[in-house]
Order: sequence, then structure tokens, then C-alpha cells
Amino acid sequence: MNKKLLKSFAAAAMSVLAIACAKEQVGPVDGEICEATFDVAVPGGISTKTIADGTTAKELWYQVFDKDGNVIAGLGKTKHESLLSDRQTSVSMQLVKDQTYNIVFWAQSEGQTCYKFDDLSQITVDYAAAKANEESRDAFLAVKNITVNGPINETVEMKRPFAQLNIGTADAAIAAKAGVVIKTSKVEMKGLPNVLNTINGTTDGAVDVTFADNAVPSTEVLSVNGKEYTYLAMNYILAPAEGKEISDVKATFTAEGKDPVSLSAFSVPFQRNYRTNIIGNILTNSADFNVIVVPDFEDGDKVYDLDNINSAGALAALFANGGSGKLTGDVELTEMISVPAGKEVVLNLNGKSIKNTGRSEAIRINGTLKIEGDGTVDGGEGGNNKAVLVANGGELVINGGTFTVGRDADNAGNTCIETWGGNVEIYGGCFRTDVDWHGWYYVLNQKNQQPGTITVYGGRFEKYNPADGDDNLHGTFLAPGYKSTKIGDYYVVTKEDVTPVADQEGMNTAISGEGTSKDKPITVELPSNTTFTLDNGIANEGDKSRNITFVGDGTQTFDVITNTVTAEGGQMNYQRGSSFTFKNLNIKAGEGDFDGVVCDELVFENCTITGKLTLFGKATFVNCVFENTMANQYSIWTWGGTDVKFDKCTFNTNGKAILLYGGATKAKLTNLIVTDCTLNDRKNGAAGKAAIEIGNDYNATYNLTISNCVINGFAEGKNTGSKTWANKNSMDAAHLSVTINGAKIH
Repeated sequence: MNKKLLKSFAAAAMSVLAIACAKEQVGPVDGEICEATFDVAVPGGISTKTIADGTTAKELWYQVFDKDGNVIAGLGKTKHESLLSDRQTSVSMQLVKDQTYNIVFWAQSEGQTCYKFDDLSQITVDYAAAKANEESRDAFLAVKNITVNGPINETVEMKRPFAQLNIGTADAAIAAKAGVVIKTSKVEMKGLPNVLNTINGTTDGAVDVTFADNAVPSTEVLSVNGKEYTYLAMNYILAPAEGKEISDVKATFTAEGKDPVSLSAFSVPFQRNYRTNIIGNILTNSADFNVIVVPDFEDGDKVYDLDNINSAGALAALFANGGSGKLTGDVELTEMISVPAGKEVVLNLNGKSIKNTGRSEAIRINGTLKIEGDGTVDGGEGGNNKAVLVANGGELVINGGTFTVGRDADNAGNTCIETWGGNVEIYGGCFRTDVDWHGWYYVLNQKNQQPGTITVYGGRFEKYNPADGDDNLHGTFLAPGYKSTKIGDYYVVTKEDVTPVADQEGMNTAISGEGTSKDKPITVELPSNTTFTLDNGIANEGDKSRNITFVGDGTQTFDVITNTVTAEGGQMNYQRGSSFTFKNLNIKAGEGDFDGVVCDELVFENCTITGKLTLFGKATFVNCVFENTMANQYSIWTWGGTDVKFDKCTFNTNGKAILLYGGATKAKLTNLIVTDCTLNDRKNGAAGKAAIEIGNDYNATYNLTISNCVINGFAEGKNTGSKTWANKNSMDAAHLSVTINGAKIH
């Protein structure tokens, strides 16, 4: 019971008449007659204007039934003699003592004809003339079960027997700039109940309803979770007292001189006296919406978030509307869902799964579908199953994910990805089918009479080689300039100059084998969730220098320190004469003073570097993160580096970040460029060092250029008074040049 609401009822109650019991005979019952007074109130709503404020329900009806809900002879429905004033009134009647009654109260708009009732035990909703956005359809119900023991004075709390379906958009202002200002809306719903059994609270019927085109609520703002949306539609839906109902929703929004904007939402839940809000960027991206059910029109203190892409209905809605979305929960399909012709959909699997329990394909594409992100599409088993079927004219682009299918009813193989005249492009992902059929694993397949196209630019294919094409049409599915390499049970597709490896042995062979040289750069692609170690001098085996790029996806660890040699006061990984590029890797660096890789040139892109790294040549770092937890140790010590650049990097350190030393012994000119970086000192200056320290030898020249950097913490640097940089040994202007944000300061 809502205590807050009862308090307002009590404050608003009418004066109570002084009532006494008297000996009278009423109807067929002999007994003591007692006066009963009910203070009836319709609650105010969440709105401060017109929607759901309860003010339209002015006409009150009531009727007394016996304890079993039967009509009492001579006591029919009664229309209250006056309209509700300020959402409240008082009703008096005579009841027989020691009897139990059910009293039904019903409040609706004055003269409303869409609610039909011979008596108030059953109310039928007439949707024939229903329009969208009609606040006049708001109505309220209360049922009092009461045993008469004497004079009665009670408060009647009326509640809506409806759910309120709201559709709101967050991009109305953006759409308006393009001339799209929604004026009217129409809403269609499937299988709505249309009969209300008032005494037991149940509903009956299942009718398809069209709330006809009508002006949108232009003076209202829809507020959900503290964020405001522009109303596109509002309707009242009959709902049972217990449980939820589900309906498919289709809405059409019309702007003057523009094509209508449509929205489809499947399996939308609604519940009595709750608001169901469909919200998002509906006008500029019709699929980017959430369905949120909010209870209690009068306070709305609870929220049940039913995000749009965590159910079969929600996924079907995304496909039907087009646009972008990502899975927020695993989805189980009992039947195939499709992307209609003309619709374009981008789906991020987001680590979740789509599991088909039906006996056909999980997804059929007549329009365009792009799939990205980690996650699984499982085509199921037991019938003519497929993960994805691309129909004639359809387009499928796969950038990631795992796609699999089980066996059919005869334990024979099914096809994972199949085209019936559509076009398929695969750039990544893992693909498999459980079993073969006559020795062929149908991972990728074309319909013989209407083949369409399949083009593969990447991915891993179990027991199937995309270079072999279709089982009957043959050919190749590989894009020009790409190759397929067998690793274990999988064929891995890469560019021709990329070498995929499965393990440490494979990597060592790839970077030191015959046919590689500095004039023939190679790229080594590392498998996910693995660890590799760079052995000292391996790139120079066979007296060759090499140009090697190591590529990961962010899940690999690349150890450049463990398999090194002790030399020059540290652990050295000598790869002199070669050039290395590391991309999307976790780099394990050292813990000593001079632990590092000795290369002609090093490039690190999108890497996380843990520990301390010493450089002995040219190096570039782009979008890297340096994590150094050692006390008072630099993340980077550039010893004789000729040109070292940091761009868009983040340093997380305990008092030191970058040290540029050693120009005299390794190089006469040393340049350090730091742009758009963030340097964080966890100790907040406790180590007594600035972010960057430079210069130690008067026989060399040092150039430091810093621009657009953020310095957090750190102490004032030696000889500078700046937290950004320190001047080691008070190097003079002839040997040290410093430029910060375009201004030369030394």
C-alpha cells in the first residue's frame, strides 16, 4: 500500500456524515441497515500537464455485488450524481449488517462510449474508433470487498486497469534540423485483451488494434530515468491485475512533406498500472531503442530495464527496423528471424550468443547485415539448420564472432554459412560445422542454381579450406592477394605477406626462416590468448637482418626480456640490423637499469608495456600505455636513441616517466618528441622527479619537443622548477633545446 498516496487521500477526504444503524428491511434480507460512505479518489499522475494526470476521469459509476460477485437484484450500475471534483468525491449507500459485498467503482471521461458495460462486473473495450494519443481513454478502477459490521467510512484508492505505452525519441532536435518534425502518429498492436473482469482482475480476448493516426502530445515531455524524451506516441492498453502481457508493436510517425518514419518492436511487455517506454534515437536510427517498464504511474520509483537486444523479439525488432545494436544478453531463437529487403543492420555480438533451437536457419538475410565483435551464432541441430542463410539480393559482412552449426536429423552435416544468390564477405571470425557430409565439411556453401558470391579476407575455418571454394562449383572463395594457411585443424586466411602462427615454434620459424630478409618485410599474426617470447638474436639467424611486424588482437603477451643475454649492465635482446613493429600486444619489459631490445628501429602501436624498457636506437610509440609499478624507476630509458617519439600515449608510473640519456656514447644528436600524451605519477611527486628528465653529456646535443600533454602529479624538475621536465647536469642552451607547445624555453 502506498502510504504517501493514502496521506493525500486522507487530506482530501470529504466531511463524513454522522451515521447510525437502524432496524429496517431492505430487499429480501432482514437485518440491520448501516450507512456506508466511501471517499473516492483518482490519483494524480507523474505528469504536471495533461498526460496521466487523472483529470479526464470525471464520470464515476459504481455497483454493489454479493460476496461471490453476483448481481444483487434491484441493484444495478449507478452513475454518481455529480462529476469528480479535483479527482475526488464521496459516495454513500445503505448496506445490510453482517453481509459481505463486492463494490466496483469505475471512473472515466465524461460521456466516454468506448467502454461498454451492462453491469460493472465486466467491461468491454471498444477499439473500433480508437485514436493514438487520446488522453480521454484514461480510466480508473477500484473493487472493495467489505463485510459490514457497523457504519462504514473508508477511502477508495482507484488505479488504472491499463498499462501506458509511451514512445519517445532523444533525437527530435537533430531530426528537426533536417526538416523532420513529427506531427502525427499511428500505433498498431497485436493480440490485445479487450474484456476486463473487474472483480477478479482478469482479462479476456485477443484483438489486433490500430490506434489511428492522431496528433502527437506536443506539450508534454517524457521523462525516463532522469532523461527527457520527445513524445511520439502514448496509448492506454488494458492489462490483467497479475502478470504481464506481450504484444508486437508497430508505430508510424508522420512529418509534413517527409516520408513517414516507422518503428517495429516485438514481444513488448506491458503490465497493469505500469508504463512501458520505448525510447532511443528513433528518428535518426530507428533500431537504437530500449524498452523500459516503469511501475506505479504516481511515483515511478522502480525501473525494470528490458534492453532491446537481449531477447528474440528485441533482435527481430532490430532486424525489422534497421540500424545498429549490440547484444546485452544471450538470445534463444525458436524460429528463424530475418533482415527484410531494404534494411541495413549492424549487430555487435558483444560477447553474447544467439542460439537456434528451431529446425531451419537461425538468421535469413534479404537486406544487409554486418556482424562484428566477439560472440557466437549457433545454427542449432536436428533439421536443415544453418547459422546464416543469405537470400537472393541479401548482403552479409562478418568481421568477427564464432559461427557454428550442428548435425541434421540423420546425423549428417549441415552448412554453417550459405548463400542463395546473396553476397557474403568475411573479414574475420571462426567458422565450423559439427560433422561432414560425404567427406566434405560444409562450412561455406553456395546454392548450385543460384550461387551468389562468397569472398574471404580473413578468419579461421575448421576442417575446411576456403581456397577450395564450393563443393560442386569449386573455384576459390579467397579474395585476390590473400592466402589460406593450415594450422592444426584450421585454415587461417591472411594477406599473402602475413604469416599466421600457432605457437612459439611456429613464430621462431617464421621470423628466422629462409626467404625472409630486411628487403622483404613479413607480418607474423599471433593467435589469441597466447604468450610468446622473443629469443635473443633470432631475427638475425643466417646472417640476415629482417623487417618484422608482430600483430595481435590485444589478448597476447609478448615477452621481450626473459630470453636475453646479460650485457652492458642489463639484459639485452640483440636484434641489430633488424626492424621490429609490435601491434596490439601486451609487452613484458624488464626490471633492471638497462633491460631492452637493440634494433635499428622499433615501433609500438596500441600496446601495453609493463615494466621498464631501455631503448638503443630509433623508436616510435603510438597509442601505447606504460604500466610501471616499480618504485622510482622510469618507464622508458632512452640510452643513445637517435629519434624517439611518443604520440597519444599514457604513462602510469611511480614518480618517473621518461629519461633521455647517453648521447655521447651512442649518438651525437638525440631527439625526443612527446605529443598528446598523459603522464601520471601515482606517488604525486614523492619521488622528487619531473615527468621527463633529459641530458647528461656535454659531447652530445639533445632536442626535446613537448606539445599538448597532460602532467598529473610529479615534482619540480632539477634545474627547471617545472613538473614537466628536468635538466640533468644543467645542460646549457648549446647542448639542450626544449620547446613546449610551440614556445622555445631553453
